[in-house]
Amino acid sequence: AGKLPGRIKLIFQPSEEHGNGASMLVNDGIVDDVDAIFSGHIDIHFKTGEITVNQGIICAYSDPFTISIRGRGGHAARPHEATDAIVAASSLVTIIQTLVSREVDPNKAEVITIGSFHAGTLHNVIASEALLQGTVRSTDEITRLRTIDGLKRIVQSIETMYDVYADLVFEEGLPAVINSKRAAEIAAIAAKDVVPADKVISQGFPSLGGEDFSFYLQRLEGCMVRFGAALPTEKSPAHSSGFDFDENCLELGSRWLAAAALRWLKQGKTQSEISGDHGE
Repeated sequence: AGKLPGRIKLIFQPSEEHGNGASMLVNDGIVDDVDAIFSGHIDIHFKTGEITVNQGIICAYSDPFTISIRGRGGHAARPHEATDAIVAASSLVTIIQTLVSREVDPNKAEVITIGSFHAGTLHNVIASEALLQGTVRSTDEITRLRTIDGLKRIVQSIETMYDVYADLVFEEGLPAVINSKRAAEIAAIAAKDVVPADKVISQGFPSLGGEDFSFYLQRLEGCMVRFGAALPTEKSPAHSSGFDFDENCLELGSRWLAAAALRWLKQGKTQSEISGDHGE
């Protein structure tokens, strides 16, 4: 038994999926007295018993946006008397895809997704308004900024092309998850405390998914890993209504979190830092 060589704080964070809960907790000072932070995310793309550990960027920047298009409604039989918001919005969806295919370095992964398109009320009425929502997901900061500028340019051009009003609004997004070198090294050692060394693997290329754990990493060292959670039979993808995972990964995840915290306290800091702790 004995005393811990430092203090361990457990954070139970709300609003990861909507609301950027990590940002709110950081602003509330939750990590002001913390030296390093560790987290794990289940992933059905890896087998149960595998833990992925990587230094550097593992999750993309995510910038959600909303585009509002306003035209002039009218009867479906008299399009010349109206300005069709659906036609303008449909064209915009297609043109946006050229930002990635023609303006982004193919070696720097990026994707723009329009996830929501709402317009119109009746089959015989030309819609006066259309609302699009989507995200820009980037693994490179310079590419990200260039794409955001390009999206603004395209939205402005739609106004001239279709004689509509178009408004683009970016909401609070997510920074990239960038694991620190030292924390990733500790995370890998802790993973080998929990699973065989050959089960500690790389996730491969950075995920284009966003993760608000990134807000913590803007303030302190840390590392996020992935716990393999694949079921023996193929199931629905994440964020779908049929999603399921192997719950055996939960025990491994808990053990890894404990091991990572202890390993950091023993190895992540110098002995002078450990002896200088003001709590247990």
